[in-house]
Amino acid sequence: MPGLVMSNDELNKLYTSTDPEDLLKFYGSFKLQEEVVAWMKARPSENMNLYEQEGNSKISVVIPTADINGKLANDSKTMFSGVYTVFVESKGPNFNFARSCNLGIAKALERNPEWVIVANDDLRKIDGLDVLSHALDGVDRNVKMVYTKHTHGIPAFNCMLVNSTNPLVGLLMRRTNAEKRANQLAKQLGVKYAAYTLDPLRQESRFEEQKMRLIATLLGYRRKFVMQGPFTILRADFARQSGGKVYDEAYINSYEDIDLFYNISKSHKDYAFITFKIGHKDSASLGKGEMNNLRAIANKIYFNYKYRKELDAVKLHGGVL
Repeated sequence: MPGLVMSNDELNKLYTSTDPEDLLKFYGSFKLQEEVVAWMKARPSENMNLYEQEGNSKISVVIPTADINGKLANDSKTMFSGVYTVFVESKGPNFNFARSCNLGIAKALERNPEWVIVANDDLRKIDGLDVLSHALDGVDRNVKMVYTKHTHGIPAFNCMLVNSTNPLVGLLMRRTNAEKRANQLAKQLGVKYAAYTLDPLRQESRFEEQKMRLIATLLGYRRKFVMQGPFTILRADFARQSGGKVYDEAYINSYEDIDLFYNISKSHKDYAFITFKIGHKDSASLGKGEMNNLRAIANKIYFNYKYRKELDAVKLHGGVL
């Protein structure tokens, strides 16, 4: 159905459907990359409700959650007891992680913290918050973002930007038939680069590492950088520069963190590592699967809209094909 004119509401129904064929209709309805971007930016938001847990605001925490009274939120309340915490409750087909984060960050900044942490609601306590506070006290004032470096819990992990149009990538990623068809449509809409991560928390991490190494060896990559999405530690002064709009709100529940970490990585002076351990329940909040992969293609379209020319100009690292 290429070129069929649909309203934004009709497009949104296709995008939020649980039928892969509807997602294919969604991508097939666009002729231009700019049309996808315009739809993403105009997409409505679900209601977002703020709930505050009082505490020391030197380190303030922002937690998007679907249910303020649910188990995940209640576990988070206990885990972050003692520090000022903003919960942003929002759920529904138009839920937007970036918009929830930004709203919470703006609220947290009202307390004039030194650090703002954006945390998933599916984390597990390992180290105490006093360990975190002590570690952050030793970070240089010019650092904008901090990663945790350790052998347990949530470590920072590598992300590579690779030419995803190469057939070898599709083969190694074991795409479903719907994903293959959607990626062909995405290619027509300007997608060339996609992010592939080596997340050591995933059970298949050894297999993932082998695939990453093979892709890097055969195809090369344009950029490799560090990211740590479930527990993002931001210097409050950095967040204030954008008025709390740290994440690009056009993204829909993926790639907003990749965009942020990609830009931070451009200067080694902007980030640092500390030793602090915190666990993760592995995407208990948003889940995984074919439908999430299909919806993420819209975010790849937007990411390439923003950065494809920039990445084309970057030297290819590795690659024998």
